[in-house]
Amino acid sequence: MGIVQEQHPARARLFHQWQQMEWPVVVDSLNLLGVTVVPIHLLVDRHGVVQAIARDPDQLDAFLAQGVGSPSPAPEAVVPDRAAMGKLLLGAGKGSARRWRDLGDAEFLWGDLDASIEAYARAIALSEIDEKAHFRLGVAHLRRDATESRREFDFRTAVQAFTTALDLEPANYIWRRRIQQYGPQLDKPYPFYDWVATANSEITARGATPVPLVARLTDAERVHPKGAPPSIALIPHPDPAGKLPRDKTRFVAIEAAFAPASARSGKPVRLHVVLRPDAKREVHWNNEVAPLQVWIEPHPGWKAEPSTLVAARPESKVESDEVRAVEFELVAAAGVAGEQTVRGYAIYPVCEGEGGTCIFLRQDFTVIVQVEGSASEE
Repeated sequence: MGIVQEQHPARARLFHQWQQMEWPVVVDSLNLLGVTVVPIHLLVDRHGVVQAIARDPDQLDAFLAQGVGSPSPAPEAVVPDRAAMGKLLLGAGKGSARRWRDLGDAEFLWGDLDASIEAYARAIALSEIDEKAHFRLGVAHLRRDATESRREFDFRTAVQAFTTALDLEPANYIWRRRIQQYGPQLDKPYPFYDWVATANSEITARGATPVPLVARLTDAERVHPKGAPPSIALIPHPDPAGKLPRDKTRFVAIEAAFAPASARSGKPVRLHVVLRPDAKREVHWNNEVAPLQVWIEPHPGWKAEPSTLVAARPESKVESDEVRAVEFELVAAAGVAGEQTVRGYAIYPVCEGEGGTCIFLRQDFTVIVQVEGSASEE
């Protein structure tokens, strides 16, 4: 049996399918095992019961010397009465941070992401230094961001929660990897999901259908830390005079978030800009005209190359309604600290409804990031 620290189980299932593993893999998204480093060795008896985490070779030898023995009794599978758990907490006053975190775990594991987020938030309100609650709050927001029930700024809140968890426990391997997963290229220890394209190709070649990924892969998750930055043609300022009409009715929702959530003076940070057409109004991209472009204006002293990016679009479709995204690598100005503002805008051709009117629009956005310390202090 294997244990995987993975935010999105479908990605673990795809890897399992690709490698044709013959043993089960358990996804521990919430890090309930309390793992701070990897790999770890679980002591699993022949009846499939996890007995302990092996922390030294002597422990493994002693476990193997025990023999098969009798199977441990399996606990009865009972769906927890989560509503009763919540009432019990409220009946005891505010309850404890640990109990609210436990309730959040139960809600998450049984699929109620809204309730789990509320429970983790209550735990944090009672104990701001509960790093586990912060991390799990980030997991729940990130998981909800990949569903139809997603809320605005789920991704940004997730990165902020991961950043806080790492601030509280800087040596935690898992906390750090979650931020690096979405962070700047040079901060990555390895490419996180560059294997996905190969996996899909090889699984398809075997005559099988790859496990679909519910959560989209970001560019940050695929980039190689030692690879050369992508060759991007210089694109002029797309609307320097500001003449394009503004998207006042919000045909497209724009979300922008930094990873890490805060920056270090003189250090790189990655800006994620995600654009979602309004599905309720059947808004879709018009792929026959100019592509979607995003332009940013960093705070004075910051570096950003390039300052304009073009979002990918399906070449074979005249119209489409997929989520589009671009990611910028920026370097915070050296020797400064405090709130910094990055301004930007997107221009895009969209249509409302089938056969509806198409129009070319602009939407401005602002992102505020906290810059801490200076590069010389590290």
